Amino acid sequence: MVSVRIISRFSSGFSVDKLNPGNRKIAGDGLYPSDELLEILKHSETVSLMTRDAAKDVKRLGIKEEGVAVLLRQALKVGQYTGSEWASINEKTCAACDVYRLQRTETVEETGYECSVEYYLKFAIGKTGQIVMVISCHLSQ
Repeated sequence: MVSVRIISRFSSGFSVDKLNPGNRKIAGDGLYPSDELLEILKHSETVSLMTRDAAKDVKRLGIKEEGVAVLLRQALKVGQYTGSEWASINEKTCAACDVYRLQRTETVEETGYECSVEYYLKFAIGKTGQIVMVISCHLSQ
């Protein structure tokens, strides 16, 4: 039997088959209360990029962990909750995540033009309740 460690605070209803594509959804209206997340996010050091892909995407976007915290705060305030799902961190570790979409206007530094940008953010609160674990942070595709 495969053993998977759950590192998110939410862990109810997990089974290994939940990591199969098409079976990752978690029913409900969100796992983590936004007011609690916003309180945690007051400290940028409470944001941790948990996957290589998240770290690569954030680097490609040219932002730091503090910038990820800003995006998360905006997503919680004005973004759209799109669902909750199980996410693999690696072959033996997973987390139950909330997923948000954030659309905002940004200025292109080189040209000064404004454009609409849509971010996709997947995150969870860790078991201790002291850290927001970012699983995915990239532009919508």
